[in-house]
Amino acid sequence: MKRYWFIPCLVFLLISCTNGFEELNKNPNALNNPTPELLMNSSIRGTMNLFGGDLNRVVTFNYTQLFVGFQGRFQRYSEEPSTLINYWRDAYVRGVMPAQDIIRIYSSVPGYENRVLMAKIWKCYLLSQIAAIWGPIPYESGLNGDIVSPYNREQDIYYMLFDDLKAAADGLDPEGDVFSSDVLIPGEDGRSDIMKWKRFANSLRLRLAMRISNPAPNGDPVKAQRVVEEVFADETMTMQSDDDTVLSHWGGLISAEGGDYNPLYYYAVYEKAKNIGTLPAFGETACYHMKPYGDPRLPVYAQPVVDKKLSDGTVPVHAGEYFGDTASYGGYGGESGLTYPGENVHSKLTREDYSQIGEWFLKPDAEFVFMSYAECCFLKAEARLRGWGESSGKTAEDYYYEGIRGSMTHYGITGEAVDTYLATPGIAWGTATKTVDDAGQDISTQFMDWLQICNSIVGQNDFLHQIIMQHWLALPNQGVDAWTLLRRTQVLQFEPCFSGYEGYYKYMPYRLKYPTSEVQYNTAECEKACSEYLVPRGSFSGNDMYVKLWWALPNVKNPAIPNETPYL
Repeated sequence: MKRYWFIPCLVFLLISCTNGFEELNKNPNALNNPTPELLMNSSIRGTMNLFGGDLNRVVTFNYTQLFVGFQGRFQRYSEEPSTLINYWRDAYVRGVMPAQDIIRIYSSVPGYENRVLMAKIWKCYLLSQIAAIWGPIPYESGLNGDIVSPYNREQDIYYMLFDDLKAAADGLDPEGDVFSSDVLIPGEDGRSDIMKWKRFANSLRLRLAMRISNPAPNGDPVKAQRVVEEVFADETMTMQSDDDTVLSHWGGLISAEGGDYNPLYYYAVYEKAKNIGTLPAFGETACYHMKPYGDPRLPVYAQPVVDKKLSDGTVPVHAGEYFGDTASYGGYGGESGLTYPGENVHSKLTREDYSQIGEWFLKPDAEFVFMSYAECCFLKAEARLRGWGESSGKTAEDYYYEGIRGSMTHYGITGEAVDTYLATPGIAWGTATKTVDDAGQDISTQFMDWLQICNSIVGQNDFLHQIIMQHWLALPNQGVDAWTLLRRTQVLQFEPCFSGYEGYYKYMPYRLKYPTSEVQYNTAECEKACSEYLVPRGSFSGNDMYVKLWWALPNVKNPAIPNETPYL
C-alpha cells in the first residue's frame, strides 16, 4: 500500500532545537489540541524532507557515494554553518517535537495507549538517527522547552533506546487503539498495523545493537549480543518480508504556492534547468560495485548517459552506458601527486554527462525508506556471522541471500536475473571475484575506480565484505543509514576527497558539527559534550567533523594516497 498523504505540516521557524522550544504552546496560530494523527504525520513529513531532502543531496550523498551531490563546502568534506543550524532545527523541531507532543498530550488520556507507544517508537527512531549524525545529544531534557538542555553520552543514549524500544514494543496491544490514517505502517484499511509496528521496533533494536557491536573502546559487544539474543528469541517479531519495510511516499503535488513533493524531484527534475551545474548523479563508487557484477538493480539506481554532444562537438565516450561521477570536488588526483593511469576520463564533462539518478528516486511521489526488510536480513547475517542468534536456526548465508532477494523484490526484480546475480563469483557466498576472464586476460580494472586505487574485489571466504557490500547496496537514497554502516564497518574501499583548497585528501567525516546556535545558546552543555563525551582523536578534538563517534571504527588509509593527509 502506498502511503500518500496531504495533511498540512506544522511549521516551526526556530533558531535551534533548544532556543525557542518554550514558544511552541504560545503560538496563537497553532492548534490548541492537535490530533495524534496530525502530529505524527507532521513529524513523518518533516523527517522525510530532512533525511530525504537537503541533508541527503548535499551531505550524505557525498559521504556514501551510491549517489553523489555537487554542493561546494560539504562536497569538500567541510561544512556551511547556517546549513548545520537548519539540519539541527529540522531534526528536533520538525521531527522529534510533534512525536513528543503526542506523548506529552495523550499519555494520560484513556484510549490513546497504543498511539502513545507508537509515537515513542518513532521518537526512538528519530533520536537514533540524530545521534548517528552528531553523537552526544539531548535525549529527554532537550524536549521540555528549556533553552539549556543537558547532553547525554552516546553510550547512555543507546542503552536508553534499547529499553524504550523494548518497553514500547512489548506494550503494544493488537486489540487496542490505532492511528486512523497511518502513513508509515498502515494495514490494508489504512489504519495502523500493530504487529508491523512491533516488528519495526524490534528490528530497530537489532539495527542499534549491531551499531554498537564493535569491540571496546569502539562499542559494547557484550550489550550488543545481549540485545541481539533477545531479538532472535522471538524472531517472528522482526521484519519478515518486504511488506514489513517501513516507508512513506510524498504526495506528488507541486504548484507555485508549494506542495507535497519529493525534494530530489524538485531539484533534479522540476528545477533542472536552474540547477544544471549542480545536479546530483550516480556515483562512480556504486558503478564499480555494481556494473562488473551484472547487478540487475543498476537500471533502477541509475540512467544511462544521454547520447548528446559536448561543448566541443564530440559525443561522450560513455553515451548509452552507466558511468558515475566521483565524489571529489574539483577533480580527483592529478594535482594531488597521484599519477593518472591514462586519460582523465572526467575532464570536459558536465553534470549531464554522467548517469543520472534512477527515475525510481526522481518521481514527485517517490518513496522514502526508513528501514527495509533487506537491511534487517543483512543485520541478521552479520549477527550470525559473529555466532550470535543461534536460536533462529538459520545461518549467515541464509540471511545474506534473503537480504539480496529482499532488495531485488523491493525494486521489482525477480526470476532469472536474480538467480544469475546470486551465482556470480564474488556475489555467491564465500566465492572470490573473478578478475581473469576465460581467455586468461586480467579484467581486474573493471572493478576499480578510474584512478585504480579503490576496488570492489571480494576475496575467498571474505564473508563480512560480502554482507556489508550488499547491505550498502540495499540502501540507495538512505544517506544517514549508509553513512552509519560505512563508519561502523570500514570494509568497503571508497574514493577519498581531494580538497584543492586545503591541499589534502580527506576521508569520510565521522559526524557533523554542532550548529553555532547550540554553541551560542546552550554553551555549557555543548562544551561539556565536546570535552567529555566526544573522545579526541589525534589532532582533532571538540566540535570537529573528524572526532570519531563512539561506535565507529577509524578510517582505513588507502596506501596509494600520499602520506600528508591528516584526515584519518
